[in-house]
Amino acid sequence: MARVIVLDANVLIALLSSQDAHHGWAVDLFIDSVDDTLVISSLTLSEAMVHPARNGQIDVMLRNITSLGIKVAPLDQADSINLAYVRARTQLRMPDALVLHTAIEHHASLATLDARLAQAAQSEGLNVISL
Repeated sequence: MARVIVLDANVLIALLSSQDAHHGWAVDLFIDSVDDTLVISSLTLSEAMVHPARNGQIDVMLRNITSLGIKVAPLDQADSINLAYVRARTQLRMPDALVLHTAIEHHASLATLDARLAQAAQSEGLNVISL
């Protein structure tokens, strides 16, 4: 049965950068989830694009994300309210709270390399994919 997996920015960065120490793990995750739906929030995508923006590589990054079939989830006013509750409940930094919120809203597993985010996701009853 196909799953929905929300990616943390660190997983997306590792997947798209062969220079990243966790690239092999991220590629294995991608291969293992070929039948699943991979999702990243629009703001998490922005976070992952900071380095490509500095290097004039945003177009390359966006093409790679599109070619991999990763879905970008938008945010609306209701998301903002629910995100505030997630952040208040977990005390995570806003970028991590956003990833957790996205996974909760999509009834998804969460892929991250961040131990604190992984722990918060497990506390919320989510399946976590990590090292």
